[in-house]
Amino acid sequence: MKLDGIAAFVAIAEEGSISAAARRLRLPKSVISERLAGLEKSLGSVLVRRTTRKLTLTEDGTAFLERAIRITREVEDAGAEIAERRGTLHGPIRIAAPVTFGHMQLGPALYPSSPPIPASN
Repeated sequence: MKLDGIAAFVAIAEEGSISAAARRLRLPKSVISERLAGLEKSLGSVLVRRTTRKLTLTEDGTAFLERAIRITREVEDAGAEIAERRGTLHGPIRIAAPVTFGHMQLGPALYPSSPPIPASN
């Protein structure tokens, strides 16, 4: 059983679709589908029932979801703890700022080799 398969399953269950899970994880839909199939194969059980209109968890999928969420959260927390011990940041950061500030300040700070994008009027 691979952790990336568990993470894909959690994203699918939380987002309600493979497409939305793929966007959330920034991966192609085919990769998410493959990871789910690999997880289902390793467990020997179908976790998600797919139709053309919707996606639903099976009874086994519902039972597995709670533990899968705990597993992924524990791994994320462990990674963050190690990063904190090393004095480095870990995980996504969200910044709410005006677009012009992003173009003028954040872009050059994050990507110093790129020229600044001129602000549009």
